[in-house]
Amino acid sequence: MSDQFKEIQLTNPNDETTIEITGSNGNIKMGGNGTAGDLDLLMSNGLSTIHLDGGRGNITLGGSGAQGEVSLLNIGGGCTVHIDGGGGNITLGGEGSEGDIICKDEKGRQNIHIDGGEGNMTLGGDAHDGDIWLKTSDGKTRVEVEGHDGGLRLYNRAGAITVQASGKTGELVLGGGASDGDLVIKNSKGESVIEMKYR
Repeated sequence: MSDQFKEIQLTNPNDETTIEITGSNGNIKMGGNGTAGDLDLLMSNGLSTIHLDGGRGNITLGGSGAQGEVSLLNIGGGCTVHIDGGGGNITLGGEGSEGDIICKDEKGRQNIHIDGGEGNMTLGGDAHDGDIWLKTSDGKTRVEVEGHDGGLRLYNRAGAITVQASGKTGELVLGGGASDGDLVIKNSKGESVIEMKYR
């Protein structure tokens, strides 16, 4: 093949290259010289289902009647990461791999780790306290777990603490907030063996 077919350049009205196809290395470059390079892949009806936006650095998959999905495969061809646009799901692991999620702070320190292999979630560490809040649909806290002092607080509907445990002091407080504190201990059969109730 002659050299004139090993590279193709398309130019704008100012005769500046905005698309370059190089056969020797198999590369395609789009954009530059005042132009944002975009790529649209269309269905047979002409609607775009894949859009690569060089101006914003985005990739859009799906739409126009199609569900966008991303599958990442391991060296053996097994899918270990799957992003499902139709169901809004992300699946990690399988095919001989454990799916983990790691979140880091702005300094690169790990503070959240979800371990698919062991089924564990670790919050905090490396200069961060791990905390958990469980809220109602209207944003009211019902359960609070504090990693710094090992605290546990349960709230009633009025927002008052009715159960409080402190790992720092070793205290367990039941009741308060217009609620009586009771303690019931059951055996493996579900039978109450110890009851401490306020009367």
